Amino acid sequence: MTTALATDIVVEDTDSAGTVAWAFTVNATIALAKTLVAVATGSAAMMAEALHSYADIATEVFLGIGVLHGRRRNRARYFWALCASIYMFAAGGLYAAWEGVDSILSPEAAKGAAWTALLVLAVSAALESTSLRKGFGDLASTRNGVPWLTYWRTTTNTTAKTVVAEDGADILGCVLAAVGVVLRLLTGSTVWEGLAAILVAVVMLGVAYELGSANLRLLTASA
Repeated sequence: MTTALATDIVVEDTDSAGTVAWAFTVNATIALAKTLVAVATGSAAMMAEALHSYADIATEVFLGIGVLHGRRRNRARYFWALCASIYMFAAGGLYAAWEGVDSILSPEAAKGAAWTALLVLAVSAALESTSLRKGFGDLASTRNGVPWLTYWRTTTNTTAKTVVAEDGADILGCVLAAVGVVLRLLTGSTVWEGLAAILVAVVMLGVAYELGSANLRLLTASA
């Protein structure tokens, strides 16, 4: 179902609340696991991934507010999605970058079982994939045969788009963190995990910029 605005912007109405709720549950679960492992192992890559998940939790809170507020004011969902993007950029991406740089400049001896970190990352990626599939299903319900790339650039279903983007970034972040952990195991150097943390930050900053730009366009176009 779609709702037309006075400016001919079409708001796509889907099961956004369910998508956001599931994404929140997934990220809250894995954020705790990543944090415990990051503290136990001293892994900068795991800490960056934990920060990534906490940023996603905040993102889901913003999106949930947007869903509720958007029922009264159509443009509100764009504003709250924009807030989520800004938070992801500042609190998630920039802090993860700092964590990586600090780990490289002030390396510490690795501690704990790195294999535990790999297990948590694998489970996290699997859980994120369930949220990713739900988000894709939400987007697909309003695609109406439009090519995916075109639809991604033009969709007003900003809530589901944000969930898909952040979950895709999460899975990629898990892969990058896992590579950092494996290289630490092979070399004994925690510098690799610092580099992985920086790459995770780059992914977060890129996704935040893309989503922020898209939501700002929607917000100003419907003003």
